[in-house]
Parts: sequence; C-alpha cells; structure tokens
Amino acid sequence: MPLSRLDNFLKNVRGNILYVNPNDLDATDSIENQGNSLTRPFKTIQRALIEAARFSYQKGLDNDRFSKTTILLYPGEHIVDNRPGWIPDGTDNFRLRDGSSSDNFSAWSLTTNYDLATEDNALYKMNSVFGGVIMPRGTSIVGLDLRKTKIRPKYVPNPENADIERSAIFRLTGTCYMWQFTVFDGDPNGSVYKDYTGNKFVPNFSHHKLTVFEYADGVNNVKIDDAFISNFDAARTDLDMFYEKVGLAYGPSSGREIEPDYPSSGLDIQPKIDEYRIVGPTGGTVGISSIKAGDGATSSTVITVELEDAIEGLDVDTAFQVSGITADGYSGQFVVSDVVTTNANGTTEFKYKVLNSPLNPLPSVTGSSVNLQVDTVTSASPYVFNISLRSVFGMCGLHADGNKATGFKSMVVAQYTGIGLQKDNNAFVKYNATEGQYKDSTVAGNENLNSDSRAVYKPDYRNFHIKASNDSVIQIVSVFAIGYAQHLLSETGGDLSVTNSNSNFGAKSLVSEGFKKDAFARDDVGYITHIIPPKQIESSEIAIEYDAIDVKKTGTAVGVGSTSRLYLYNQTNPDAKPSSVIEGYRVGAKVNDKLNVLIPDASGVTNEHSARIIMPNTELSDTQLSFEKSFEVGRAAGVSSITSNILTLTEDHSLIEGESIRVISENGHLPDGLDSNRVYFAITSGVSNDQIKIGQTLNDAVAGDALTINNKGGILHVTSRVSDKIAGDIGHPIQFDINESQWYVTVGTAATDNDIFSTVVGLGSTTLGDATPRSFIKRTPDTRNIIDSVYRARYVIPSGTGITSARPPVDGYIIEDSGTVTGATDAEVASYFSPTAVSLSNENEQRNFSFISNARWASNTAHFLSELPHGLKTGAQVEVKNITSTENPVGTANSGFNGTFNVSGVSSAREFTVTLTSTLGPGTITNNIDSRTTSLPTFTQKKFPGTFQVYRAQQIQEYVAGIQDGIYHLLITNASNKPTASPFSTEKYSQPIQNLYPQLNRDNPKSDCKEATSYALPDPIGQVVIDNLQHSITKETIDEAIFDLSIGFGITALTSNSAGTAHTFFSTIDHGLNRVTSVGIASSGTGYGSGSAGFLYNANLVSAGGISTQGNFATGRVEINAAGNIVDVKIMDGGSSYAIGDSLNVVGIATTSGHITGIVTVTAIYDNIGDTVEVKGVVPDSNDEFNSLYRITGIDTGATKQFQVASASTIGASSSAGIGLTNLAAASVHVTGQALNVTAFNYNKVTGVGVVTTAQRHGLSVDNKIELGGSDRPLYRGDFIVKKVNDQNSFNVNIGVGTTAPDADGTMFAYKFGYASAGGNISVDNENLGGRQVAEYAGITTTLSSAVLTESTTSLSITNIGDLDINIGDFLEVGSEIVRVKSTVTGNPITVFRGAQGTQASTYAINTVIKKVKCRPIEFRRNSIIRASGQTFEYVGFGPGNYSTALPDKQDRSLTAQEELLSQSTKKDGGVNVYTGMNDAGDFYIGNKKVSSATGQEEVFDAPIPTTTGEDASESGINIGFDVLTPLEASISRSLRVEGGPNANIISEFDGPVIFNNKLTSTSSKGIESNSLFLQGDATVSRKQTIGVGTPSLAGNPGDITYFANPTKGGYTGWVYTTDNDWYRFGNISISKTLDIGVFDQLGIGTTSPGLNTLQVGAGSSLFSVDGTGVGIGTTANGYKLHAIGNVNVVGIVTATSFKGDGSGLNNLPTDSLLENVGSGNSAGYAPILTATKRFGIGNSEPHFILDVGITGIGTTALNVRNNAVFAGFTTTKDLQVTGVLTATNFDLQTSSVGKINAGVITATTLNVGTGVSIKTNSVGLGTLVPRADIDLEGSTRFKTYFESPGSVSSSSGVVTLDLAISQTFTLTVDEAITNFKVTNPPSGATAFTIKIEQDSTGYSVGIGTFKDNSGTSIPVLFPGGVVPEVTQVGLKSDIYSFMLFDGDNITTSGLYGVIGGQNFA
Repeated sequence: MPLSRLDNFLKNVRGNILYVNPNDLDATDSIENQGNSLTRPFKTIQRALIEAARFSYQKGLDNDRFSKTTILLYPGEHIVDNRPGWIPDGTDNFRLRDGSSSDNFSAWSLTTNYDLATEDNALYKMNSVFGGVIMPRGTSIVGLDLRKTKIRPKYVPNPENADIERSAIFRLTGTCYMWQFTVFDGDPNGSVYKDYTGNKFVPNFSHHKLTVFEYADGVNNVKIDDAFISNFDAARTDLDMFYEKVGLAYGPSSGREIEPDYPSSGLDIQPKIDEYRIVGPTGGTVGISSIKAGDGATSSTVITVELEDAIEGLDVDTAFQVSGITADGYSGQFVVSDVVTTNANGTTEFKYKVLNSPLNPLPSVTGSSVNLQVDTVTSASPYVFNISLRSVFGMCGLHADGNKATGFKSMVVAQYTGIGLQKDNNAFVKYNATEGQYKDSTVAGNENLNSDSRAVYKPDYRNFHIKASNDSVIQIVSVFAIGYAQHLLSETGGDLSVTNSNSNFGAKSLVSEGFKKDAFARDDVGYITHIIPPKQIESSEIAIEYDAIDVKKTGTAVGVGSTSRLYLYNQTNPDAKPSSVIEGYRVGAKVNDKLNVLIPDASGVTNEHSARIIMPNTELSDTQLSFEKSFEVGRAAGVSSITSNILTLTEDHSLIEGESIRVISENGHLPDGLDSNRVYFAITSGVSNDQIKIGQTLNDAVAGDALTINNKGGILHVTSRVSDKIAGDIGHPIQFDINESQWYVTVGTAATDNDIFSTVVGLGSTTLGDATPRSFIKRTPDTRNIIDSVYRARYVIPSGTGITSARPPVDGYIIEDSGTVTGATDAEVASYFSPTAVSLSNENEQRNFSFISNARWASNTAHFLSELPHGLKTGAQVEVKNITSTENPVGTANSGFNGTFNVSGVSSAREFTVTLTSTLGPGTITNNIDSRTTSLPTFTQKKFPGTFQVYRAQQIQEYVAGIQDGIYHLLITNASNKPTASPFSTEKYSQPIQNLYPQLNRDNPKSDCKEATSYALPDPIGQVVIDNLQHSITKETIDEAIFDLSIGFGITALTSNSAGTAHTFFSTIDHGLNRVTSVGIASSGTGYGSGSAGFLYNANLVSAGGISTQGNFATGRVEINAAGNIVDVKIMDGGSSYAIGDSLNVVGIATTSGHITGIVTVTAIYDNIGDTVEVKGVVPDSNDEFNSLYRITGIDTGATKQFQVASASTIGASSSAGIGLTNLAAASVHVTGQALNVTAFNYNKVTGVGVVTTAQRHGLSVDNKIELGGSDRPLYRGDFIVKKVNDQNSFNVNIGVGTTAPDADGTMFAYKFGYASAGGNISVDNENLGGRQVAEYAGITTTLSSAVLTESTTSLSITNIGDLDINIGDFLEVGSEIVRVKSTVTGNPITVFRGAQGTQASTYAINTVIKKVKCRPIEFRRNSIIRASGQTFEYVGFGPGNYSTALPDKQDRSLTAQEELLSQSTKKDGGVNVYTGMNDAGDFYIGNKKVSSATGQEEVFDAPIPTTTGEDASESGINIGFDVLTPLEASISRSLRVEGGPNANIISEFDGPVIFNNKLTSTSSKGIESNSLFLQGDATVSRKQTIGVGTPSLAGNPGDITYFANPTKGGYTGWVYTTDNDWYRFGNISISKTLDIGVFDQLGIGTTSPGLNTLQVGAGSSLFSVDGTGVGIGTTANGYKLHAIGNVNVVGIVTATSFKGDGSGLNNLPTDSLLENVGSGNSAGYAPILTATKRFGIGNSEPHFILDVGITGIGTTALNVRNNAVFAGFTTTKDLQVTGVLTATNFDLQTSSVGKINAGVITATTLNVGTGVSIKTNSVGLGTLVPRADIDLEGSTRFKTYFESPGSVSSSSGVVTLDLAISQTFTLTVDEAITNFKVTNPPSGATAFTIKIEQDSTGYSVGIGTFKDNSGTSIPVLFPGGVVPEVTQVGLKSDIYSFMLFDGDNITTSGLYGVIGGQNFA
C-alpha cells in the first residue's frame, strides 16, 4: 500500500485522536499538520492541544464540539513550555506578564516558530495567562507507557519572589482524562524560566509553586494588579482569551480560518459552559417574568423566556425545567438553545425549542419558574488516572480550585502516585528553643535543613500532592503521596473523599483548613437566642471523716507541744502513709482548708473546733500558706526574669528543695523547655531566697540538675499545690516526725487559725482519753452533670413560613453572621422603617438587614457608613454589594466599591474602612438610598475575626417545617489560636478539645470557671495548650464571641478613684448610651428633597452650631412636604450621649436651591443612668477584679466615648493611673439591664433566707443570678441565686443559716449578671429560659402597661411606648417568652408574633417587665473536610519528610504522641479530618480511636476528657487524649476492675443509680459509707437507716431508723418511726462498760401508758407505780409517799409519827384530848378544847393561832367560804383578789413593795400606781402621771397581737376627707373621679395612715398625689424617685397606698411621704 494511502487510512478526519511523538522523524508542529495521523504526529503536546481546539470548532454560535478528542502520547521526554500566555488587549496588541506589550502575534503559517527550545515560540503564547497549557473542550491525554512517557516543565515560578504567581503545567476542563505518564522536575541538565523574563536558570530550586494539574478558569474575569501590571481588568476569562487566541492563530494562511477575529464582536469560537461547569449545574430556581412562543403574536416552536432575576449557569445546552405555566406546550424539561441576554449575575433571557407550537403564544406566567436540572451528565469531572509525579524539589500534584469552575466543581483521581521530596534548604526553618524563634538555612548550623528531622516547612514553601479548595470536591482512590509538606489538603470548603490511599514520608498527611465562603440555603435559617451558662453549684457542705488526733502526743503535758502539729492517732509507721485522699477529696487542698473535730467540753456539750491546714515551711512565717504556694516570676522589658535557668521571683519563697511545682503562664505561653500543665520540682539550693531552678524529676532536683529554659512567655507563676502531692511528699501538710515516730498534720499557729491545740491541751487525756473523736474536713460537692460545667448556645430554627428548607446544625460546621442581609422582595425591604403602617408576612422576614447609607474613598481606603450599627471588628471580612458609583454605574460585583474585603478599621459604630487599592478610585456613590428596594447597597459579614465551630449539637426539639420550631443546644469551640512565632503567626488552630470540660477541682469547686487562655505552641506547630486545666475553653469562646460579635463595645482606658468604687470607662467607638428616641421640629427648614413630598432616609442629626456638649451620631428618616419643609423625623439610629433639649441640625440628605437647614429638638432619650454593665477581658490576672459588674452613674452629654460607673463591689486593684489599651485590647463592656435599687432587705438567720425589696419592678425569675452590692455587711454582699419571686418588687435569695441577723446598712443595689453561671436545671422538657439561660440584652427595659390575659392575644401595650424607639422586627422578651414585633409601631398596642423562637406564649400581669433582646441570625458554613477510609501512614512527621530524615534507618528521634497525631491529621481554622487507617507500627485508627496492633488496647484521642485536679492523666505518663472511653452504654461479660490510679485513691463516680444483682463485698478497713442505708428484706417497701443530730421532723416508713449522732452513756441509740406515724426513741445505753445498767426517763412494764410515772407495772387494780412523789399500789402515788387502794397487809410493825383520817378503821385508841362534842341536831359538831396553850390547825401540824388554816408556801386555797362571811373585827390580808365589786371608803396599802390589789373593777376618779401609772377619768398615763392623750405611753411597747378598726370614707365632689382622729386605716370605694384628699385632725407628732382604693365597676382617675389640710392649703406629697404613681383605673381593681407624716402641727410644710403598698389587686 502506498504511504499516502496508508496515511489516509490511519488519519482521523474528525480529530477524535491526535498523536504526539517528538522522536518520530516525520513529527512536525507545522500549521499544515493536523496531527491526526500516526504517520505524521505532532512534536509537542501544546501543538496537539491547539489542534484539538480547532477540531472542536464548527461555524456558527454555540455549536462547537465538546469532549471529542484524545491525544495519544508516545514514550519519550515531552517538554511543556508552560510560561504564562499572552493577553489579547485590543487590535494587534498583547500584554505580557512582565508588563510589556507586543504585537508579535501573527496568524499561524508555515513560518511560525513552534520550537519550545526558543524563547519566542508561538505555542507558549497560547497558554493560560497564569501559566500552564489549557486542555480545551475536555481533551484527554493518554500515554503509552507510565514509566517511559515523561513530561518536564519549561517554567518553574521563582520561589523567592512573591510577585511571581503560582502556576501549573496542565489546566483541565470538564471531561478531561489524563492517563499513564510521569511528570518530572525541570530538566536538571538543562534550564528553565522562573520569572516573566526570558532568563533561564538551572532548576535546582523549589518547584512548590508549580502544580501539575489545575482547572482552566472559565468563571472569573482576568484581573491583574501586581508589581508588573497595575489595575488591569480584561473583562474576560482565561478561557475566553484562550479561544480568542485560537481564533487569531487560525487565520487565512492556515487554510482553516476561524472568523471573525478578536477584538471583533460576535466571536464564533468561545468556551463551552461544560468546560468549566463540571458535571452540570447544582440547581437554582428563578421566577419567570415573561414567556412567549415565536414573537408573542404568532406562535412557533421557539420559546423566549425572560426571568425575574438573573440566574447563573443557564447557558446553551443546559438542562432545565419550566413549571407553573398553565397553557399547554410550555412546561416540561428542555435544554437551552440560545442565550439572549445576560448581566453580571447570570442569564436574564434565553430561548428553547419545543416539538409543537403552543396554541397560546403569550400565556400567563403567574406562579411559574425555571429550575436548573441537577440530574445531568452533559459534562464530567476531569479524571487523572495512573499518573506518576516524581519530584525532588516539591512540585505539587493536583489542585481543584472551586473558584475557577462551577457546577459540581469536582475532579476524580485514581492511582496518582506523587513523590514530592524537597531538597531546597530555603524551604525550611528550624525552631531555636533558646531564642524562641524559627531560623532559616542562612543561620550557621542550619545549612542542611532538608535532612534535619526537626526542620519544618515554611508556610510559603509548603507543597501538596492533592488539594481541593473553594468548595471543590475530589474523589481519590488508591493515591500514593510520598514526601510533601502536605499530602492531602482541603481548604476553604474543599472536600476530599479518599479511599485506600497511602501517605509515605513527608511532614503531614491530612490537612484541612477553613470553610466555605457561603452557606447552603438551608443552613442560613436559624437564630442564636440565648447563651446557656454553667449551672451554679448550690450543694450543701458535707463533712468527710479523717483520722483522730492523738491527745497525748499533741498535748504539751507529755507530748511534743508544737502548736503547728496535730499528731494523728495510731499513725506511727513511716512506711504506711496516712490517707491524704478521702472519697476523692484531698486533705489540705481546699482554700483555707481546716481540720475539724467535735469535742465535748467539761459539761458534756459538744463543740466544733478547727485548725487551718497549712503547707510546710510556712508554719513559722508571717504568711502561713494554705492549699498552695504561688510566687510570681519577675518581668522586665516584657520578658521574664530568667537568666541561666534561674527564675527570679518578685518575693522570697517558701519552697523546699524537691517540692513539686507547676509553672503557669497567664497567657498559656511558657518558656521553651517547659511543658504546659506538667509537674516539676523546685531546686532551691545555691540560689537566693527569691530564686529557684527547676528539675524535671525529683531526682534531678535533689541532684541540682536544672532544666534549660529561656525567658520567653507570659506572666509566670511558680505554684506548689497540695493537690499534686500525697502524705509524706515534700511540701504536703501531712508529714512524718522522725523524732516522735508519728505522722502529723501541719496547721496554723495563730489563735484564730487553731483552737484544736488549745482545747486538746486544756482538756487533756483525762477528759478526752487517748484520742479525740475522728476529725473531718468539709467540702461542697459538685453534683452537676458534666455538661452543666460548660457554656453552650441555644439555636432555634423557626417553623413559620418564609423558610423553604432547613436542617439541624451539623457538628463541625462554622458559625458566621447570616448572609441574608436584604429582603427577598422590595416589599420586605420597604417594611424596614416604613413610613406607612405595614406588617411582616412572617416572623422570618427582616432577617439580618445590613444596608449601606454612604461610601467614600481616599488614599486607597474605602469608608463605608451603615444605616444602623454594623457590629464589625477589625479583621472581620465583609462583602459589599450593589453600590453604584461614577466608575461602576450598574453596581457590578467585585468592581468599584463592591467586593470582599478585610475590615482594616472601625471608626464608629456605623463606619468601617477597608483597604481598596486603586489608581483612579471607585468614584462617587450614586445609589438612591431613599428608594427602599432590594437594590439598596448591602454589606455582609463573611467572616468574624475569630472562627467559631459547632463541636456538638444536642436536639431539644425536632424541627418540623410549618409545625414546630427546632431547638438545639450547641457546644461551641473556637479555632482562632495563632502561634506567635513567625512565619506561622497567621495560621489558626482549634482549642484543645480534650480540655472541653474544665478540670474539676473537688476541693475548690467553681460554678463558673475562669475563661481559659489558649496558646498555640511554636513547636510543634499545630498543638494548642491552655494556661490552666481548671479554666474553661467554652467560656473563652463565649468571651471571644462577645468581643468579635460586638456585643457591647471595646474599651481603650479605664480610670478609678482611690477607693476603688468609682470608675470612668473610655470606649473604642461611640457607646450608644443615652441615645435619642424622639425629636420635635424646632425649625422645619426648606429646600429639602427634589421638589416633591416624600421621605428621605439616613439624615444626620448633628449638633446645631457645632456644640461639643451635645450628643452625636443619630440619624433619622425625614418626611418632607412639596415645599421641602420637614414634616416629621423618625429616629433610625439613636447615636450616643444626648440630653433632652439638644438642638440638632438635619443634614446629609438631598436638598435643592434655597435650602435652609432645619432644626429638631431632642424630646426623649433612653436614659442609661442606673443600668448595669458587665466588663470582660481585662488582663492580666492582677486586674481580674475589673471583670465585674458596674452601675452607670454618669453620661456626660456629648461624651460619646466615655461614661462613669460605680462598681458593684470595691476593686482593690484600682488606681488613679488606670488601665491602658495594652491590657484592654480584648476587653468589652455590655449592658445587662437595669441595676435595681434595694429599698429593703430582711434576713432570717434561722432559715437563711434574705428577702430583697426593690424600687423598680425587678423582672427577675427563679434561678437568675444577681450580685448584691452596697451593703456595709459583708454577709449581704456577693453573688446569689434568686430562689423565689414574691411579687414584682420582691424576691428571695439564700444567704445561709447564721447566728446573727445584722441590719443591712448602706445603699444596696442588685445587679443582674450577663453571661455567668446561674441556677436550675435544663432538660428537654424544661429549658428554664427565664432562669438559667441568658438572652442578649438589646438596650430597652420597660413594663407592660396592661395585662396580657390570654396566650393567643397578639397585642401588647407597653409603658412609655412613644419614648422607647421599638420598631417592627424587634425581638422582645417577657418572662420566658420571646415575641417579635410584627407591625409598624405607632403607639399602643403593638402587634407581635407570640411564642417566637421556640418559646411558649403565656399570660402576664400588668407591670410585668419586658425587655428588648437580640436574637442573632446566624448561618452555618460547611468546613473543609477530608474523609479518608483505609489510609496508610508510614514514616510521616519526621521534619521535611525526605527519605534522608524519615527512612527507618535514618530516623534520629522518636515522635511524641502529639507529633504523631499532628503528622497524620492537622486541622486549621475549623477544618475537619475523619479517617480510618493504619500507621507504620500497624496500629489502627478509626475516627478518633486508636487500637494498638500489639496489645489490642483501645485509646481515644482528640476528644473531651473530664479530669480532676490531682488526678491528671499526664502526670502518670499517659498522653492527654488517650485511655478515656465515653460510650453511651457498656456491657461487660466477665469482670470490671478499677485500680484507682497509682496510689489507689482516684475515685470512680456513678452519677446515676446503680443496681447490684449479687453480693456486694468491701474488704476495706474503712468500710462502706453512705448518707442512708435502705434495707428491704421480705418487705415490699425498704426501710431507711440513717444518722441524725436531733429528733427527725420528716415523716418516714414504719421501721425507718435514725441513729443519734451524739449518743451519751445512759442515753439512747436513736429514733424509730412506728405505725403511730411518728418518731420514737429506742436503744438504751448502759452506764457501765461491763454491766447492763440502764438509765431510763420512764419505764412501763405490762403497760403501754406509764403516764407521768417514772416506773409503772401493770394497770388498773394491779397497778404499781413510782413517780417523783412516792409509790402507788393499785393507783398512782397521787402526792403521797405511799398510796394504796385496797387492803394493805403489813407483817411487822408500822411506825408513824401520826395517823390521819376519820379513825373509823382504828381500834383500841384512847380518847382524843383535843376535841369535844358540841351542839346537837343541825348544830352538832366538834370543837377544840381551848386552853391558853392549845391551838387548832387545819391543814398544818404546827398551828400558830387558835385556828390556823393551810400550810405556808403551798399556794392552794386554804379557806373557801361558799356563802357570806362576816369578819366583825379588823381584817389583815396580804393579797386580796376580788372578782366582783369592792367598795371601800379608802384603801391603805402600807407597804408599796409587797402590797397589791387584784380587783375586777375599781371605781375611782384618779388612780395613781407608784410614780409611773396614772388612771384618770378620760386618760391613762403609762410612764407618766400627766397623760397628754387618751393613752400616753412613755417607753417601749410589746404587743402579742394588734389590730385597728378601719374607717370607711367616701368622696364628695371629688374630695375625700381623712379624719386622723377617727382612724388611720381607710377604705374608699371610688364612684367618681377623685381630685384631692383632705386631711383633718393630724396629730402633733409623726404618724402614718393607709388608704385602700377600690374601683367600682367603672373605674375612675384618682389624684393620689394631691392632699390638702382642713383649710384647703396644699400638703406636699413625696414619692420614691419623684414619680407619682398612677392609680389603677380598671373596674373592680384595688390599690393600696401608705403615707407617713413627721410633723402634724406643720403638715403643710413638712408634707407627706407616700409609698405603694400594691396595685391592681383583683
């Protein structure tokens, strides 16, 4: 066959395959060769690619072929001249990247130079303008031999010149396929270009700025502004210009001309959208504004669609769906046939074709839309398969930059092996621990950093194998990465899905950094409504038992007698250390810890005695230190006083040689050589008393072997903690006395510190025995759930309309400000400060409006002014849109003022600046901001200065669209921690997640731990530590968010008075306090507007005449009439520091000729005097007192950046010099609400309850935390939890039970905390919104002016609504409910959305407090992520990762566990890596779990680890982050063993119930301890056994037993609860050690009712009893020594002095010598036989008179005369009690001291009793004989009860008379308007009276402030705060008012003082 015919046979005429073989003799790149024949291949790849583009061309627009060509690459070395291509810039003009221009670009011909060895070859000019050859139309390159087909670049960007951009070799388009070739560095035996000149260099330098594969950019217009080309905007993309050059190259001489040529319009060869829209569109929907078939009159099959808004991605051949057109023939799925019109945002008009012409050529488009189809395969991902990269200078493998593509932005990579070693020493630095800096290869000793395992890559030199950025996605399968700084890299939202790949050598394997620049729509829907602070610890203090004290050894009589030593009983073995950790508590580790013991005194009364436990070597000093010794390291010139490893302290220390210490840095930065949170040992010998050195181990310290450290770091503290020690350790309070051979506790020696010693000495062993009772320490247990120790945020997704798609928060996503900064419609935008009454259509409108009112540019700085405070901080990133200007009249994105910038400055609350470099500037803003449409210019905060990440989201309530709000609690951390060491100081790393929960200090539990300070270590880069494990990283995050989100404002300076009570704050920007809320028109001006009536927005209200003492920064919406006069002004932004009466000019809005400035006068402000502010972020620790609460006391008018405050408590660190910016750089101030004036404080020492009464309605809820300040009593100052709300002006707090109740002297205030711990629990069922959770206060507190009676009412009436500036869209909080203002506010009532943000609507009483709050709209951004399955890590992390450092036989060190983890996975700025894999030791990794291949041990890392002080895992050599499991459930089939740490003293804690189904055994000599023991046995209900100190008061179950805690001999064991439903004593205790000798109060035998008898046996006739009088037989003693009923048989002799009775039972008695019978009949009886010596006694045995009745002293009735008694003679009586009437001429009481009269009635004109009582006819005097009133009391009075008789009064002609001579308590029923009250008969002194005002069914006004006397003279009335109360005017409601007067004689001058007793009683 002839060769020509063979050529034709092998030629592919359509260009489906092209050949490249530079070694073929017939190979040529000539224009006449098409390369489509095997017999005549191309010499270069570049020529083949240009030909592939030509083959794709078909004459006609939008019809070029796509994905049709494959280039077959033959073995051999292929050179690619990948220099930046030329830029077409007008006719016959091209820009070169060096800044020069040329016209040397001719149409290709037979003379064209294609030789890549020459500088001016034609092929490189076709390249991307950024370098690299473009793979057009999805062209593929297929090599024939992986190893033998080699490609080398001709251009390697200069690594040392930052002005030379990164570049690539190949720039891929959609559907490209790269297969089977190897890429090498630039020819080491040749030369390469490395800049934009023609100079060549040997390629022995880093290739890291060169990537093999990248996207060709078909998305972004080429813009260049660098050292070579300034401010160039091509207005076309790189792909556009490539095809322009292709069209120019194929001119007439090619024989295949493409025309027209650039720069003609209508170019016929253009990019295909599928080249850069990878796979297809990702969706998008837009409304249709017009649709027509044909021309709209005559139908055809061509349909033209006009869209409501532009949509990106709608191009020719794009699949889409039309829906909503009711006419037939339009709806369905189609592809675009022609794009008619576009703008900067996309397509606005296009065409498509249908099969049949629709009948209706112009149908209705109501409700119709166009939706881009996602399900398409028109394009495909570029695919790199079976490729090798072999570089020794760090060339990068592949980069998918999502900014250069649209659609799926994806690539596929498989079996791409990359070797990226790095031999350029310039790529590395090495950390110098002596200087604390990184040093490069220019420093002596660093010449060979490429082979130094401790060298690290410079950030600018880091290379990668595979990289995804800007939302791109790469599927990676079986990819090997060898070497490299970063094997797999995901940035700015990139997504790598990795399967079965390998990481060999190199520095780091998986690296993720950053997050998406935009949120998915469904992630921009919710709000952060509250911060959830930690729970306040409110547990009661408990006692923990310890050893007894040895009385003999401790006492001075026979013992040692040292007052600082309490010897422990029976602890004499030096090798058996006493326990120093009891139940997890550490003896001596509590602040001012005390050893306590209960010791009975000589009288048997048990008293508690204590001694403060102190640390050794301080007991004889003036400063006896307890719990820890801490000494600050000196500082000078910003560095620590550390020289030659010697630390010089600021004072002499008391450390002991070998004492364990920690070095703590306030900012987390320790000197190099020290590890964070590690225990070291003090070396004190050989240095001064104020100096130490540090040993790594105890042995090192004893040997004097000090660590080498530098003087870097923050403020350092050397601290020795008891918690780091156990008994016997150097420095522990418990030590062994070798002289006495006994262990002792070191205690304070001061009498105030130690009364145990004196008590033991005083009582001695005679009283106490050998030992005291067991001692004890006291602790407050922290019983909270661990989640209650951290800060969280409450996030809500509203369920209402307006949200089309939403999803719950995703763990790992980043929190940013919502990007919904304008409305979806013009109507929504117009509702914002609408001049007419409008309503929001749903509660999700006005989401995050952020409009710009003005912009200006000067000196490369753009100044933007926002309509309302912008809330930005320096360092934030903003995106500005829609600004039109003279240089950008249509508001093109990323042009003029528009773009994305970093905030460079914040000059005011509404002004911020950015750097905008421009030669000409963006021009002057031309937007019409008075046109309230979606075209208004906006700004979006794209990034906060810090990075806040959702660590974990807990669902509280599921989101159900349209039905139920979604509620979630978020754990948030920050990834904002930057190393301070250059060149890594811009990188951001996450807080150490293992420290998520503050370390629990059981001995000193804290409810609200101090915020942690995270510090990114300089070595290793990527590791972050915190200053103190007991500090909170979640609080650090919240504090940083408060600062970054501009909650409040920053402060630049702070000054104080000498007392530390008054301070002045200076703010960074205008503070917004005392803002104006309304103005009146003083002068309407003229010439405003443009000649017609309307509204002008954002008028500046500036001081008239430039007076500096008036407020500033206020703006308003101005209404004008047709004449240009001001009609009304509505405040938009209230500015700062105004006063009522300020005169303000109205400026800054449109005016016309003849303009005269209008003037307004401030009529109302929001007065912030008296508000509470909270300060956070003041450093260092010595200034921590300033992080406190304050009350605003002064705001000088016009002083917009300063105000005066009073601190809630005295600040000891205050000084007049104040604090400067350095220590306030991260400080912020925010208002938390009103400070409450405490008008009364009542403390009950028995219950411990304090009742707080406030002047204002407090608005507090149970569980709120407040600070009480101002009292002179320390007991009443401090932080308290609200335990009960009594009424709107009163609440209870728990002060604690006490022994005294002092008066609350001083002026007290109650301050509401902002973000601080609070009380109460939070659960799924009860979020405790009003109590525990804290909403962001937005500056308004007021009350409801009327009650809210139902949950469904949408109308609220608010007190002083006209002066509050509440607007549509505002959020308000009342109780636990959030409402949102729905409609324009014109007055009361306002219309609201009830129960917003997941809250519950409720009812509210009048005067309920309501506050404005901010529900912060946020969005979640997906983080950059790498998901790797089956990843293998081999020898990664050894410095540069070259073979010379990482091969096993080259390794010179072992990596630390942290280094190993960082080498496998590094996460920056919120990036996330999730992987399973295996390391070179065979250990498996699954998520954050490591499984040892050798032992099978599972370890968890990079997860929160709850730790306890003294039980730090790192101290025993375990790496923080390992050995902790937190499963939801665990089932152990065999056994569970808990060793309790090396000293068997670490407790295991069960916070929930535990069930043991088998025997429970304790072998400990310490037994089992429990508060109570419940025993069930055979009973249905268990019985409780416990210990008590007194008779139990709470009911129990019969059988419950309480043992007495303090039993005595002869006493009782305790109490038992019986079936009588009460407690009874049981268990008599013998009084003998050896005999059962019982002592009983009473004893009953055979009876259950001994009554009052001490002993009773039996009952009834067989009763035997003994009582305190005698013995009873058959009865009680009844007062007799022996009392018997029944016969008594006495066998023996009865001897008695006498017998008494009637004698009837006596026989054989002689005749009585004392009585004789007298009389007879009715007069018969007995009479004494009277003689001179004989007397008769009745009731006594020794009569002194003839008749002597009764016994002296008995006190009973001795003589009772039932009828009349006649005393004929003189009667003498001591006491006479007359119950009837005693009538006498006179009384003579002879002895005033004993004589008295007890009488029922005494009738007398005047009766004086002594000198102090006088009873007259109409008056009584007590303490005076001259009564001055009806009852005149001179002295104190005690009443048991007391009441008054109320007086009922009524009105007459509007006047009510109050006669104080009649009553002091009045009731008034109001049936007419009351104008005044008349007071008559006031007493001459002081008195008070009360009025109860009851409205009848109508309700009338009452002038409660108007009083007059009887003559009509006005009486002044004073009320608290000078505010006259408004009497309730509602029918059937009542008010109570009380009044006090102090001078009744001068009532018209002294006046009345009135208070409200209560209002609105129903």
